[in-house]
Order: sequence, then C-alpha cells, then structure tokens
Amino acid sequence: MFKTKKDFINKIHLIISVCLVMPVSFVYGFNPSSEFDIQLQTIDEHNFFKAIMGLYLGFSALWILGIFKHQYLKIAVITNIVFMLGLGFG
Repeated sequence: MFKTKKDFINKIHLIISVCLVMPVSFVYGFNPSSEFDIQLQTIDEHNFFKAIMGLYLGFSALWILGIFKHQYLKIAVITNIVFMLGLGFG
C-alpha cells in the first residue's frame, strides 16, 4: 500500500476524502432528515437520496482502488478533483 513516506503523502487526500464521503453517503441514503430539514413523502424522494448515496459510494470505491493499486491512482486523483470542485461550486 505505502512503500515510502512520499507515497503516503501523495495519497493522503484520497484517504481523507474516503473517510469524509462514506459516512455522508450513508446519511444521504438512510436518514437524510437527520441532517436536512426535509420530510420525504414518496418512494421517488427516497430513491433520489439513495441514488446520491450510490454515487458517493462509487466514487469512494474508486478512490480506495487508487490508494491500493498504482494503476488507478491517476483516475482516482482526477475524479477526486472533479468531485470536490463540484461540491465547492454547487
């Protein structure tokens, strides 16, 4: 996983992103009303938040692959940048 200190430093942002995004995804998918002032009434509304959870978990899985497998590191970094910029500008 981490052969050198530089390797760890190059991947620390992915580790931090996974540690933050995974719990948020579970809140979105299973209990969004605990963090947001909304009351979901229909199945479609519930499915919308579960779809967001699935997207977040998918990105997290890609970032984990980037942490453990060198050939996925570049795409993991690029998707992390796009994901975080999307959150920032959204």
